[in-house]
Amino acid sequence: MNRLAGKVALITGGGSGIGAATARLMCGEGAKVMLVDANPEGLASAHKDIAEHVPGASVATFQADVSDATKAIGSVEETLRAFTRLDILVNNASMRNYSAIGDAMPEEWQASKADIG
Repeated sequence: MNRLAGKVALITGGGSGIGAATARLMCGEGAKVMLVDANPEGLASAHKDIAEHVPGASVATFQADVSDATKAIGSVEETLRAFTRLDILVNNASMRNYSAIGDAMPEEWQASKADIG
């Protein structure tokens, strides 16, 4: 249908699961997509899947752990370099935090996956 034709999306956690599926759907709707993930193998797999299933898809990848603010900024900069604009952000990268939201300390929100197991 091309409901997203001319739009550019950045998807964190785009190397697998919901992020990769969202990227495939958005590409199918005509968006240009930047996949961002800390896992290079996941990025390669998601990119390959989109290329195989969405003819003419415009998709790029950027390896980054967006829990690092510098890397998060870098992912936006890389998207702008690749596609000259950014219209859609899908914050799909995740970490596990088992505290209740109201009880969570700021450090827990900034913790990397390695810090929290």
